[in-house]
Amino acid sequence: MTVRQVEKVGATRLPLLEIPMVELVEDVYASASPPVRAHILSLMVGKVYQIAPPTERGLLIKHLMRPVGLLALGAIANGVFTSIRFQGGFNNLQAKMEDLHAIREHDVVSLANHVQQVSAQAVNGLGEILVSSPALAGSTVAIVLIKILMDRTKNRRNDDSRIRSMPRSAERPSSSQASKPRQIE
Repeated sequence: MTVRQVEKVGATRLPLLEIPMVELVEDVYASASPPVRAHILSLMVGKVYQIAPPTERGLLIKHLMRPVGLLALGAIANGVFTSIRFQGGFNNLQAKMEDLHAIREHDVVSLANHVQQVSAQAVNGLGEILVSSPALAGSTVAIVLIKILMDRTKNRRNDDSRIRSMPRSAERPSSSQASKPRQIE
């Protein structure tokens, strides 16, 4: 890290550490608890939506809405997403330009929060949309979000393979152990 001088504050000059934003966000995300991580991720999805051009906005909304049922969509962000679901049906989501203008960053954050509870794959799949978008390629928030999503996917795969490699006896008690009554002393 480099140090540069900033404006005078009173009679002294204070050093300001230049920390790249990407590293700062990654460090905060990595050290956060799981609920805070989920919220940070949702906030980042909202920021990406805010800066995305209309085509990418439509893709993001379509992708996030896919695993969410109609009743849940009505409860998220005062139902702003239900009209999109009704326009194209369940298999053919089509967001019109006026729908995209009505959807705000905080609405997308609410949708992303819900989607994380329903489908981790849906959230992780956002990385593919972001990587394929030339319009978002230079965005710092999109780059950080892609990196976090890639790390989540890698960690999930590691966890899955570790679970698969566990002996069956470590997963749950055998039927003979489960049927024995516990003695209370």
